[in-house]
Amino acid sequence: MSALFFRRAFSDHQTLYELSGGAVPDYEAWRRRLYLLEQRELFGQPDHLLKSYRDLRFPSRPHSDNSAALGHVVWTALDNLADRFIERRVGVLRIKKERFQEWHDLITHISPLAIIIAFLVKEGKLDGLAPQGLYAALRQELGDTALLTPYEPIIEHLIESEGLNEMHMHLNGSTELDLIWPDAVSDPLGFKRELNDTGDVRDQYENILPNWSAEDLCRVLFSARRMRYLIWHVVTMRAQGRDIKIAPAAVLKIMNSKNSDNDCKALWGIAVEGLSIPPELKLHPTELILRNERAGGTLLHDEAVFLFMTLGALKRGILHNSIALAAFFVFCVQRQIIELSVQQLTQYGFDQFQKFTLNEVRSRVELTYEQRFKQINHRPPYRIIRHLEGRFAPKTEIKKLEDLLGRIVDGACRFRAAEDPGKKSVKPIRLARLGKPAGSDLIGLGDGTGFGRPEFELSLVAHFIKKPSANNDRLFIKRRNELRKEVKTLTKVLKRRPALAQIVRGVDGAANELHTPAEVFAPTYRQARAAGIPHATFHAGEDFRHLIGGIRAVNDAVTMLDMQAGDRIGHGTALGIRPGFWLERAPERVLQAPWDNLLDLVFARSVLYAVDGFSAEIRNLETEITDLSARLIGRNVTAPELEAAFAMRDLDALEYHEKLSGNPPDFNYFEARARTLTSNSVRHENTRIGRVAKDKPHVFALFMEIQSKRQNCKDASPCELSRDLLSTRALSVMQSQVIKRLNRDRIVIETLPTSNLRISLYKKFEDHHLFRWLGLTEEEPLEALPVFCVGSDDPGIFATNLTNEFAMIADVLHRQYAKTDNEIAQILSSLNKTALAFRFKPDASQTVAASPLHS
Repeated sequence: MSALFFRRAFSDHQTLYELSGGAVPDYEAWRRRLYLLEQRELFGQPDHLLKSYRDLRFPSRPHSDNSAALGHVVWTALDNLADRFIERRVGVLRIKKERFQEWHDLITHISPLAIIIAFLVKEGKLDGLAPQGLYAALRQELGDTALLTPYEPIIEHLIESEGLNEMHMHLNGSTELDLIWPDAVSDPLGFKRELNDTGDVRDQYENILPNWSAEDLCRVLFSARRMRYLIWHVVTMRAQGRDIKIAPAAVLKIMNSKNSDNDCKALWGIAVEGLSIPPELKLHPTELILRNERAGGTLLHDEAVFLFMTLGALKRGILHNSIALAAFFVFCVQRQIIELSVQQLTQYGFDQFQKFTLNEVRSRVELTYEQRFKQINHRPPYRIIRHLEGRFAPKTEIKKLEDLLGRIVDGACRFRAAEDPGKKSVKPIRLARLGKPAGSDLIGLGDGTGFGRPEFELSLVAHFIKKPSANNDRLFIKRRNELRKEVKTLTKVLKRRPALAQIVRGVDGAANELHTPAEVFAPTYRQARAAGIPHATFHAGEDFRHLIGGIRAVNDAVTMLDMQAGDRIGHGTALGIRPGFWLERAPERVLQAPWDNLLDLVFARSVLYAVDGFSAEIRNLETEITDLSARLIGRNVTAPELEAAFAMRDLDALEYHEKLSGNPPDFNYFEARARTLTSNSVRHENTRIGRVAKDKPHVFALFMEIQSKRQNCKDASPCELSRDLLSTRALSVMQSQVIKRLNRDRIVIETLPTSNLRISLYKKFEDHHLFRWLGLTEEEPLEALPVFCVGSDDPGIFATNLTNEFAMIADVLHRQYAKTDNEIAQILSSLNKTALAFRFKPDASQTVAASPLHS
């Protein structure tokens, strides 16, 4: 509980509402609401404990000035958090190892950069530096990330000797909060334009305050921007020893979000002596002083200077109460951007996560890619990552896809080829040169003399998006047409740009797996393989209604997508989570579409039928199957018949859906049609359907009947599936059977620990299923253990990086399982070596000098 109440110092929505109206909130009322915020999350804790912690951290000040009291909160909270979590080890800023997991949760509430800067202010080593010198010193201290790691010699050695292999990172979604925030507050109108104002995203910002809109957020950002310039002016004047006059009433009017910048013009000089509206309000406040002396830095370093000077002044108590209140207000507004940028601890399930991928608050800072390569490698010379697989979403237009891939490669080349952190030595890549098959190898994106590991590799994976069907389109005809266009565009671009084909090495299906089943992607994956994209992975078993369905989702991905040796499954949580744990946390009844219910029941019966000892469960399943098939198909169909028909779901519905009414066509129809088609991929799909129809005519006829019933089913009311339909032993056996299949086919699972922690039912890292996969948990052991590797998924949204994912694993291995350093080193190295062995390796093994690509 060391962060209790400090973590929520800027979280009270009512306080923000009052401040944004230009009013000073009551400090005692703020304390009462702060207690209520903690009470809601820490249910089960007695009032006396929570109130004692609150009174210890933020004492009552019944007779004090409210502005002074709230202004004091900023330094009090950040000072204490810095003291509790940050240390300097071997000359480098680190998170205290024993508090790392708590820190991991804390930074979903508060900017990690602010806490780091508070530590540096307390430390005092940078005191007295002019802004220019301070900028350089802070760049040296921070590197390119505010996501600090604990000091862990085992991981340090692993990085030094092997380098880490990042197997699953979405390039968009990786940028940290402390780059998003200064961008948003510098250009509120740009932020508003980019904010995706849809229903799901609106849920996010209305959670900040009821009935708030994008316009309200924009206005508050304008207010925060004005306050930041006001604070910066006062702080820099104080640093010069000038004692300036401040009019508190005018400060509050400028803070009022109902006023625009134009409304406040006449107030600037009144509010603070000597203050005028800067000519370029979009500039970060530090740019007013540093200008061209910031070469090579980023918004992270601009913000660090602003924070250092502001927190230093707050620490020394030299700011007027209204200016300290302005700082408190700015942190309250920043908290709202955190809620739009970083998944919160109370937000479970993929739907909650997906709002962060849809809200577009990262879109402007993610137009270029160089910074992201630096961020995940922490600091010069950026030697952490050996192999990176970056995920990108394909486009339907060649020009847009080429632009996206060009920017990714350009960012990687700039990262690799730079000789000095401040040197802009690399010209943008010309895609025309990428079309030359000779002398255009992109594997290492340079000769290894610049930044990054000499053996650095970049691979790209195209992740096609899962989208919900519309208007009862149960065969996903619309999405199938879109996927056909997307994969066609992708293959055209790779043919036009052979150098890009060296690094685009795989395809994936990402987003909410409850929206689109694996079968919809089967033709897309076949077309990608035919075009020479050698590998495949698929997000499966990440989020599920019933555990049976999650296990089936993994099995379906392997089956429907014809996964082969060296391919991978993303997440696979359903194969790892303890069934007993899931049963404890899941709702008593699970609601899902009736056809999904039938698929789950047939799959469960099929798996258990092949294992001794489950005759009672099989009888129950067969009864359920008989009843449900009668409801959906109009007659009783046996489980084996359904299983055989369901196995044909990978056939391309685009080619047969128009023939679903009436009797199914003869197989000759599809073979004859194939001979008339000019598209190789479409011809292949028709030939495939004809071959299946010829080989298994009765099963094919049942399949077509089922698909017709699915497409035209009027009874779409959800079915209840009992949580307790199967015992924990049966569920565990099902997990083991699918794992055995993965192992037999040499398919590896990508596990994403923090992502699973935030999205799944887990409350703490010790619950994570990877420790069960390592064979360490005594409860419900698996009959077979999968081969798996580690990735970070969306490091910006989850406030993590690959180094910290390994650090979390090491921490639990040490504390929970009493593993020795040698044992931990062996486990981590084994996971890292698995990633290296099963990476989607770039096409060529040699690297060439970067210069041919940068002319």
